[in-house]
Amino acid sequence: MVWLNRQVETVIGAVRPVAFLGGEPYGVPFVIDALRERERVAWCRLGPRADGDPVAQGNALARAVNDALGDALLPLALPFRAHLQALGRHSADILPLRIALTATAPHLTLIDALLDLQHVGFGVVLDLRHPGAQDLARERCLVVGHDDLAVRAVEARAALPGGLPDDVVEAMLASSGGRFGHLLSEAHRVAGLPRVLVPDPAGALVDAAEAEAVEPALVLQALRRDGDVLGALELAVLRVPHAVDDVLRQAGPRYQEEGLLARLHVLLSAVPEPYTLRERVLEWRLVAALAVGDLASTLADVDAHLRAHAAPALRARRAGTLPHGRGFAEAEAAVGSARTPLTLWQYGRLHPHPQRALELLRESVQVAEDLGSRFEVVRNATTFAARLLHVGEFARAAAWARWALDVFDQEQLRDGARRLTLVNDLAVARIMCGDLAGLRGTLEDAQAMVEGSLPDVATLLRSTLAYLELAEGRTAAALALLEATYHGSPRRMRARYAYQLVRVLVELGRHDVAATVAADAVEIGGAGEPHERLQGLLARGIARACAGDPGASDDLVEVLMAHDQVMEQRLCAALHYLLASGGAAHNLPADVADALRALHPVALQVLSGPVERFEAVWSTLTRPSAHLEFAFLGRTSCRYRGDAVTLPPRLSEAALALALHPEGITREQLNVFLTPEGQPPFTPGGMRGMLTRLRVLLPVSDAPYRFTVPYRADVLEARTLLAAGQVREAVTLLRGRLLPDSEAPGIEEQRLVLEEELRQAALHAADPDALFDLAERLVDDIECWEATAAALAAGDPRLALARARVRRLEREYAHAYDARRAPVRTSVD
Repeated sequence: MVWLNRQVETVIGAVRPVAFLGGEPYGVPFVIDALRERERVAWCRLGPRADGDPVAQGNALARAVNDALGDALLPLALPFRAHLQALGRHSADILPLRIALTATAPHLTLIDALLDLQHVGFGVVLDLRHPGAQDLARERCLVVGHDDLAVRAVEARAALPGGLPDDVVEAMLASSGGRFGHLLSEAHRVAGLPRVLVPDPAGALVDAAEAEAVEPALVLQALRRDGDVLGALELAVLRVPHAVDDVLRQAGPRYQEEGLLARLHVLLSAVPEPYTLRERVLEWRLVAALAVGDLASTLADVDAHLRAHAAPALRARRAGTLPHGRGFAEAEAAVGSARTPLTLWQYGRLHPHPQRALELLRESVQVAEDLGSRFEVVRNATTFAARLLHVGEFARAAAWARWALDVFDQEQLRDGARRLTLVNDLAVARIMCGDLAGLRGTLEDAQAMVEGSLPDVATLLRSTLAYLELAEGRTAAALALLEATYHGSPRRMRARYAYQLVRVLVELGRHDVAATVAADAVEIGGAGEPHERLQGLLARGIARACAGDPGASDDLVEVLMAHDQVMEQRLCAALHYLLASGGAAHNLPADVADALRALHPVALQVLSGPVERFEAVWSTLTRPSAHLEFAFLGRTSCRYRGDAVTLPPRLSEAALALALHPEGITREQLNVFLTPEGQPPFTPGGMRGMLTRLRVLLPVSDAPYRFTVPYRADVLEARTLLAAGQVREAVTLLRGRLLPDSEAPGIEEQRLVLEEELRQAALHAADPDALFDLAERLVDDIECWEATAAALAAGDPRLALARARVRRLEREYAHAYDARRAPVRTSVD
C-alpha cells in the first residue's frame, strides 16, 4: 500500500524520534502496525488514568518490551524510569528495537524520558492525541502532521478495495479530508465489507466512530471473563457499584501485585455508601490507604466494623498498622478466628518469640500452598526467609529465598519491587554463606534499575553491593557505595548504615572520620527506636575497638547481648568485642558463639577487618591459617606469618612458579617458565639475584627451588574445587585472571588452562548462577551464553538477557563469516 509505505519510510529514514499528530482518524495505528512488519517494535498505549502514575506507565512499557522481545526482561510494579535504566544498560544486546507510544493524555514526563532513548540507539515513534504533548514533540521530534498524513489521490486508489469507481473514490477522499481511517471505514461500508478493525497494542479494535453502547453489566462480565480485572473494577466503581465487593476478590490482589495501590485508593474513595462499608471493600481501602499514607480516611470505618465483626482478614490487615504490642494482639485475635495465609503471615511476622515466629511463618507458607494464591506463597516465603536472615540462619534463609524467587519467576508474578527485595535478601544470605557466583551482575543490574526511581530499594541494594565488594576484597569500592548510602539515608536509617560505613573507614585507616560518623550515629540513633540506639552503639564500638579504646567493650557487649537485634549486627559486635577484649570468647552469649563458629570465612571478612587486626580473631574461629598465603587471581597479595609482604611483579611471577611446583623447580625450568619468547633468558647471576631477593622476603630452599613452610594459594584452591566438582565455589574464587599483567610464558599457559578448566566445568555442571557469572566475564563466548540460556528457569529476567546476547552474537558471527567469504575486488590496469 503506497500510503502506508510512505509513512513507514518516513519513520525508518528519520534520524530523530518521529511524532505523529493525527491519531486514529489519520491512520497512525495502521502505520505503527505496518512498521511492526519491518522492525521489532514495542508498542504501548496509555490513557488519562495512567497520566502522572509512573508505575502504571512502567507496567505498560514493560509489557510492550517483553512482548516484543518474547521474554520477560522487565518486571511489573516498577516506575517507568527503572525500565528505561534497564533498557539503556542492556541496549547492546536488546537492539535493534523501536519503542512506540500511543498517548491519549499528556504523559509529558514519560515522553521526555522516552525521547532520551535515542541517545543509546533505540528508535522512538509517538502517536500523540493530546495537545498537551505536542509542543514537546515539536521541540525534539520530526513531527508528521495532518498535511503529511493526508492520503493523496493516487494513494487512495491503491489503498481502497478494488471495484470502486474513480468518481466514488474521489468523493470519499474529498469528504474524508484525506484522513486514512475515515476513508477506509467509508470504503468498507460502500463496498459492503466487514467493519474496519483498527490495530492496537491490545489487539484490533472497532473504529471509534462505529462503536456501539453496551450495558455496563455486560461489559463488566466480559472484562472479567477476559481477565481484565483492573478494567472491571474501574467500570464497577463508576457504573456498577454493587459489584465492587465481588470484583475486589480478584482485582485487589492484582492492584497490589502491579504496584497500583495509589490508583486503587482513588477508586475506592469514589465508591458510594453503603457499598464502601462492605468488609472486602474496607480491607482493600485499608491496604491502599496504608500504601499512600492516608490511614486517617479509613480507620474510623475499619475500627467500627471490627468492633462488631470477627473479620479475620480485615483484622490481620489492621494489625499491621498498629504499634507492635497492640498489633500483635489483633493478629492473635485474627488467627484465632481463621488460620489463613494472611492471618498466619501477620501473626508470625509480629510474634515476639523468634522460634515461634519461625514456626508460624513456616505454617503460613504451607497453608498458602494449600489454600492461597501463588502471590501469598511468595509473600509468606519471603517473610520467612527474611526472619531466618534476622536470626542468623543464613543457609536456611538462602534456601527459602531461592525457592520463593523460583516460584515468583515460574508463576510470572508481577510485583517487581517485591522481587528486588527478595533478590537483595537472597544476596545477603549467599554472601554470608560465601556463595558469590553470579551475584555481581544480578545486584548491579537491580541497583542500576531502581537508582533514582525507588530510592529505598536502591539504598538497600547499594548496601548489599558494598558487602559484596568487601567479600571480594575491594574496600575502596565498598566505601564509595556506603558513603552514598549513608549521606542519602533518612534519619531513621542513619545508624543502620553508619556502622557499615565505620567498619570500612577503619579498615582504610580513616579513624578520625570513623569516630565522627560513630558519634553522629549515637546521637541520632539515641533519639529513635531501641534497635536504632544499638546500631549507634555498634558504630561507636567498632571505631573504638579498632582505635584501641578500652571503652569499646561496653558498647559492643550491649549490642551482642540484645537478643532481638539482627544477628548480623550482633556477630559484627562480637567480632569487634573479641578484638577489643583480647579474645574473651567465654563472655559471648551461647547463640552468638554458636553462630560465630558456623560463620563462613567470607562472612568473617565482611563483618570485620582489616586483616592485620582480625587475623588472630579469625584463627580462633576457623581452621588455622597456613604460614604462607598467596592471592594470584585478579590481585596479588602475600602474607607470611600474619604479616603482609609486598612482592614486585617479577618476584610475584617467581612466587607463583614455586607455588605451582610444590615438589620444587630447577633453575632451567624456572628460566623457561618466566622468560617471554624473543627475550634473552636470565643469566645465572640474574637468576641468583632474583632468588636472593625472594629469600629475603619468603622462605625458599636451594635448587630445586620450593617454599620450605606450608603454604596456601588461591589458584591451587581453585583447582582443588574444580577437581571436586564444586563449580560455584570455584567461580566465586576465580574473580580475576591469573596474574593478569604477566607475559611470562609459563603463567600465560597456566592462565589459559585454568580458564578453560573453569569454562568446561561450568558447562558440564549447568549451574545457572555459575554460567551467567562466567558468561558475563567471557563477554562474547556464544557457547557459554547458549548454555546459560538453557540453564536459566523460565521467568528469570536473566534469561531474556542471555537469549538477547545469543541473538546478537549470532548476527555478529554471521556478518563476520559473510565478510570473510565476500570476493576481493582487484583492479586491472
